[in-house]
Amino acid sequence: MARARAQALRPLAAAGNIEAHGLLLEIELYRGRGEQARAQCERRVVGGQSVPAAEKIVWIFEAHTDIICRGKTQSPTEFGHKALFATGRSGLITHWAVVRGNPGDDTLGAAMLEEHTQRFGKAPAARPGDRRFHHAEAAARQAGVEKIALPKPGVRNLARRALEKTRWFRRLLRFRAGIEGVLSTLLRAFGLTRCLWKSWPSFQSYVGLAVVAYNLRCLAHALA
Repeated sequence: MARARAQALRPLAAAGNIEAHGLLLEIELYRGRGEQARAQCERRVVGGQSVPAAEKIVWIFEAHTDIICRGKTQSPTEFGHKALFATGRSGLITHWAVVRGNPGDDTLGAAMLEEHTQRFGKAPAARPGDRRFHHAEAAARQAGVEKIALPKPGVRNLARRALEKTRWFRRLLRFRAGIEGVLSTLLRAFGLTRCLWKSWPSFQSYVGLAVVAYNLRCLAHALA
């Protein structure tokens, strides 16, 4: 059906009909993506092959959608993109990033710290985070961070358990919990529940503009 429609629209597009040309491009786009989806299903179901995630298409309307596995029991596999946010004492978002694929949080934490150091000219005095960022602890210590509150997953020795019970460590973890409120606000009030703009560059712009709007609101509240 898509091929027949494309054949019917080609004479109109060749004659300079802009609307027909746009429809032809859209049909060809989705026809190509549909062929990719058919081919990967044939490889996996019929051929019994394991198709790499980088070669898969999981949503025909947004081909850049990634497969995300975050270790959740109720939803082991999710679709979309990982987004990373960091805030400071002011409540402003000081770092944001939307990444492709399913990189480990430890690599994302190290990149965030490096960007913070370049932007502000020095490492932060404290670096809290959840246990998924624990592997970035060595990088934070090497960068000169004085207080690092990254809980260690798994078995901990007596010294580690004593460290995580100290007052400053627990205080930093309470501060880190504040990012959940920021994320909730971004989802509820600034449209990050679902991106309505098409294409990967537009997806990044959508998230970036939400961050800008959030920071402007924080500044307006501070000035008021």
